[in-house]
Amino acid sequence: MANPGMIIHGESRGGKLFLTPAERARWIWVFNQCPGPIEIVIRKPSKERSVNQNKYYWGVVLALIAEKTGDSTNALHRNLKAEFLGPGASTAKLSTNDFENYIEQIKAWAGSEHDIIIPDPDRVEFES
Repeated sequence: MANPGMIIHGESRGGKLFLTPAERARWIWVFNQCPGPIEIVIRKPSKERSVNQNKYYWGVVLALIAEKTGDSTNALHRNLKAEFLGPGASTAKLSTNDFENYIEQIKAWAGSEHDIIIPDPDRVEFES
């Protein structure tokens, strides 16, 4: 198997890597499957967008833009995701960081194109 594409979860504490026994076994298995050069990527785990982020997006960001432009929130969602994420993209699997960046792009666009100021999530109340 040339590229098992395995994700191994561990924890860094005090400059040492800690793995559960199951993750350690998976780590060894990956090395055995990949003789020769390999690439190791280390990153903090990401979570999919949060429920509150989604509620803020639909209930504040899109709602304010729809109110000003007369477009439906569904049409705005389709058009903005195509504009900022690319055709056929989905917001459903964005990480919390990526979804936050996406919302910030929309807020900047709304301000520059439509003179709409969208408040930060901690400045508004929305159903959580």
